[in-house]
Amino acid sequence: MPLTSTVRQGERIVITCLSQDDIHGSFGYNWVKNNHILNPSLEPEMVEDLYPAGSRLLIHSARASATYTCIVTSTAGSTRKDCSVTVISAKGNTPTCPAEKYLEVRWSKTAANTEDIQFCPKGYTGEVRRHCNLKKDDEAVWGEPDYSRCLSSEFLVIQDKFESLRMGYLITEVGTLMQELKLYLWNMRDRFHIAEGEPVVDLLEGLLDYQRKHGKSDENQFKNNSQIFLDIVSFLLDSPRLIQKQSVSKRNFLVRKHEIRKCTW
Repeated sequence: MPLTSTVRQGERIVITCLSQDDIHGSFGYNWVKNNHILNPSLEPEMVEDLYPAGSRLLIHSARASATYTCIVTSTAGSTRKDCSVTVISAKGNTPTCPAEKYLEVRWSKTAANTEDIQFCPKGYTGEVRRHCNLKKDDEAVWGEPDYSRCLSSEFLVIQDKFESLRMGYLITEVGTLMQELKLYLWNMRDRFHIAEGEPVVDLLEGLLDYQRKHGKSDENQFKNNSQIFLDIVSFLLDSPRLIQKQSVSKRNFLVRKHEIRKCTW
């Protein structure tokens, strides 16, 4: 299903919801509108079951902006996905950013002062966002995409290992994970997207916190880990596109830890 959509008043909208895991058509699909259960008998929207699996929501004539949520239920639990629909004037005087392909993503027409949300490029999981900014003279201009929620398959492997370590599975150690993270950054240095370094900062914080609570008092290991940490932080600070300007806390964390480690190494 689309994650966002901008349409004009009176246009028809179709939102389809389907889980790839529903191979036998046994999952349940329910719709929510603005955090309230959708009742098709009282609302203008129509809901249709799809064969062999899935559901779709039909709006024959868009009237007002709303957020629609599809809730998929199975024996394993439930998941939900939102679709934000922005309805603009049918007269065509609302500034919009045009549909275009940019940095591996096809962006949809988007109303000013809202954002378009798309799935991340191939090889990544998550969502990428891009804001449509309103400039003077009622001109809408695209901002740069935010890939901070896009996680590559290589990064997820490292992240999963750390989650296992935090849960008590001694399959690796902090120093090894830092070395893997450093190698990952070096291998990806020419392929990173805007803000893709922010999940790396979150992982670094987690690694430092774990080392502080569970690390052994081995001076050589501490020095080695400190040098790897400095290399990673220096890489991130030298690559300004990897951390968004708005992420002041993440940038301050890097600068502060960089200075502390230089003094203690």
